[in-house]
Amino acid sequence: MNSFERWGLWLTATATAATGIGLFWTKYLITSDDPWAVINHPLQPWLLKAHILVVPALVFVLGLIATRHIWPHAKAGLRYGLRSGIITTLVTVPMIVSGYLIQVITQPGWLTGIAIVHIATGFLFTIGFAAHRLRVRFRQRTGSRTTEYLATAQMQQATVAASSDSLSEWKGHGGPKEAGSRRGNGYVS
Repeated sequence: MNSFERWGLWLTATATAATGIGLFWTKYLITSDDPWAVINHPLQPWLLKAHILVVPALVFVLGLIATRHIWPHAKAGLRYGLRSGIITTLVTVPMIVSGYLIQVITQPGWLTGIAIVHIATGFLFTIGFAAHRLRVRFRQRTGSRTTEYLATAQMQQATVAASSDSLSEWKGHGGPKEAGSRRGNGYVS
């Protein structure tokens, strides 16, 4: 992952977890003194709005790293950070889908079940993501770079090189730099 992807993932995951935990706290762990209250805490609607606004950014960043980090590591069968990475990856889809379903389901029984799935997968995602990062950080600080870790670094460099090669074909004219592709084929130079 490059620094943009790393920072984007950390910022959006942290903001999503903070707003999600805050929303869980205000909605389920606090009770209002007023029996007619619609919300339990004045921050509850603000946390809900913030959570709904920040989550699409997390989904976007997860999509970015899926092609350059998650998929290459899974395809290569690397064991470095495997368990925490698998947990985080497996709970991502049900977490996202249940989050969207919460917005559209109106039947109370289904809504309660979907909310439980969303909360459980959200907590698992947060714990798995933090464990994955701590595991990677620990290995980097202790200097125990195994052959597997070096292979990961080489794989990431190869991915970046391949993406920059494909981008270099498109520089300049807005199309591939192939002999005769711009002249005589109806394209305007």
